Amino acid sequence: MADGYHGRILHVDLSEGRSWAEEPDTNWYRRYGGGGALGAFFLLRDMDPTVDAFDPGNVMVFASSVVAGTPVPGVSKHSVIAKSPLTGGIGESQSSGPFGAAFKRSGADALVVHGAARRPVYLVVADAEVEIRDGSGLWGLETGPASDRIESEAGRPIHVAAIGPAGERRVRFASIVNDSRFVNQRCGLGAVMGSKNLKAVAVAGDVPATVADPTGLGEVAADYEANQLDIPIMELQNRLGLGVWQDPDFPIPFSSRNFQQGVFDGLADIAIQDISDQYLVDAGGCHACPTDCMRRFAVPDGVNATAIRYGNLDHNSGSSFGQIVGCNDPEALLKANELGNRYGLDPESCGHTIAWAMECFERGLIDQEVTGGLDLRFGNAAAMVRLVEQIGLREGFGDVLAEGSQRAATRIGRGTDEFVMCVKGKEIPAHEPRNKPGLALIYAVGPIGPDFCGVEHDPDFDPEVGVPYALDKGRAFGLLEWLPEQEMSPRKIRQTVVLERWWSGALESLLFCLYATAPVRYMPPAMMTKAVGSATGWDFSLWELMQIGERRLNMFRVFNQRAGLSSADDVLPDRFFDETIAGGPYDGVKLDPQEFADGRRLYYDMVGWDAEGRPNAAKLHELELGWLAEE
Repeated sequence: MADGYHGRILHVDLSEGRSWAEEPDTNWYRRYGGGGALGAFFLLRDMDPTVDAFDPGNVMVFASSVVAGTPVPGVSKHSVIAKSPLTGGIGESQSSGPFGAAFKRSGADALVVHGAARRPVYLVVADAEVEIRDGSGLWGLETGPASDRIESEAGRPIHVAAIGPAGERRVRFASIVNDSRFVNQRCGLGAVMGSKNLKAVAVAGDVPATVADPTGLGEVAADYEANQLDIPIMELQNRLGLGVWQDPDFPIPFSSRNFQQGVFDGLADIAIQDISDQYLVDAGGCHACPTDCMRRFAVPDGVNATAIRYGNLDHNSGSSFGQIVGCNDPEALLKANELGNRYGLDPESCGHTIAWAMECFERGLIDQEVTGGLDLRFGNAAAMVRLVEQIGLREGFGDVLAEGSQRAATRIGRGTDEFVMCVKGKEIPAHEPRNKPGLALIYAVGPIGPDFCGVEHDPDFDPEVGVPYALDKGRAFGLLEWLPEQEMSPRKIRQTVVLERWWSGALESLLFCLYATAPVRYMPPAMMTKAVGSATGWDFSLWELMQIGERRLNMFRVFNQRAGLSSADDVLPDRFFDETIAGGPYDGVKLDPQEFADGRRLYYDMVGWDAEGRPNAAKLHELELGWLAEE
C-alpha cells in the first residue's frame, strides 16, 4: 500500500447503475497530486468537452490530494471538478470543513461520476466502495433536512455534500453545501449534480491513508501551531474569522454597487466586529487546524431570523450581500447568506447578479413590470433578500436571474449587457481589479473564470503597502523584488505567472489552504513540501509542486480549447478600462487597455501558449502531457 494516498479511484455510472475502481501507480499520483489536476485528468480522458454542462456525458470528480486528511493544519479541503454551466469551460470549486478529511478516510482518493440517474439518487462512499441509494424522498428538500435524512439512514457517522432546490432546478450558479455550512461555491457545480439527479454524496469510514513519516507530520503541525498567530493577518483570522476584510479600516476595500463605487459608504454598519458582537454563535476550525477561522452567526428573531446551522459567513458572502448590492443592513445580509446555504447558491454570482439588476433598474433599463413589482434600487435590503429566495426556487424575476447576469442580459436586452461584470459568463468577485493589474490579468485568462484566489494580489508585493514578510517567503519560488501594485510591466507579468503556478499547485491541486500558507500566511514553502514528503515518503521538491500547478493550468486550458473557448474569452468588462475607481484610496485609477493587451500577449508567451491562448506541443510534452498534444 502506498503512503499518503489509497491508490484507489472510485467510478460510478449513474446511467447504468454500476461502479468500479482503478488503481493508478505512484508516478500518476506524483504527476497530478490531487484536486484540480487530478480531476482534469479524468475530464480530459473520459468525456467530450463539447457536450453541454447538463448532458449526462459531463463527468464530475470529487477529489482529495496526497496530503489531504493528514494531521497537518491547512489541508482539510476537497475539490469538485466538472464542466461549468456558467462558463462552458472547466469548472472547479473547493470547500473547507470536515468533508475533505472524511472523504480521505473513506478509503478512496477520488470519486468520478459518469452519466445521469433516471430518478433521484445519492451516493455513499465508505470502506473503499461507492453505493447508489434511492434519493426520491430527498428531492425538494433544503440542504439541511436532506443531510439529516441521509445521516439518519446511515446509522453511522457520516458527512454529506448536498444540493438544495437551486441545484435541483439547475440554477446556473448553484453550489454544493457540505454539512449545511461549508460550501463549494463557484462555477455552478451544484446545478451539474442536479442535472444528474444526484442529490448528495455522503462519505463515511475509518480507513485513513498510511503515512510514511508520522514524526515529520507532527513536527509540521507543532511548528504551525506554535508560530501561526505571530502573523498579523492570521491573528485577525483567529479573532474575527474569514469575514475580517469586512471592515472600514481595511486598507484595500471591496468595490460597491456593481463596481460603480470604490468603497461602500455604509460599510461601518456591516463591519465584522459589530456583526460578531451582536450575532456570533460559535467559532471553530477545520480538521487539524488551530487557526479557527470559521464563524457561525444567527439572527435570533424578526423578519430576517436565521437558523444557526446555515450560519457560516466569509468575506465572499459578506461582500456579495453587502457592499456589492449596497446593503448596510446586517440582518438582511445574514439572512441572504442563510438562504444561500439553505437553497445551495454561490453567494458571489448570486449577489453580483442582483447588483447587475439593481444597476439596470436605477438606469431605467428594467422596471417593476420586469422585476415582478420589486423595487431594485441599491440598498433595498428586503428586495435583495426576496430575490435570493426567488433565485433559489426559480420563481418570478428570480427565474431570469438564475441564469446568471450574462444570460439574463441576453434575454432582457435593452442595453443591459453593458453593465454585466463577468468573464466567461462568471461574475467577478468584489476584489477590485483596476488597482491590481496582475489580478486583472488572471481574472481574464483564468481557465475557470474570475477567481479571487487565482493569484496573490498585487498590493501584497508593493514596496509601500505590501506584506512585510511576503517577499521572504516568496523568494523560495523566485520572487526577489518588490513591485509597485499598479505596475503593468514584463517583470509584473513574470511575478503573476510565478504566483499563479504557486497557487495552482499548492492550493488548487495539493489542496493546501489559502488562509494558512505562504506567501501572506505562515506556512512556508519548505514546510509544505516537508508535509507532502512526510505523508508520501517522496523526496518532494518545490519544483515538483510548481510543476503540478503548471500542469493543472495547461490541462484546464486544453479542456477549454476543446470546449470552444479561445483568447476571445480572455477579456474584461469595458468598465475597468473606461471608468476610474470612484472614491476610496484608489480613486481615479483604471486599467490601460493597451498595457493590458500587451501584458496578455506576454503572459501567453511566458507560459508557452500561442496567440490564441492554446498550449503548444512543446509545453505539453515538457509537462508530461504529451498524450494531450498528440490528440
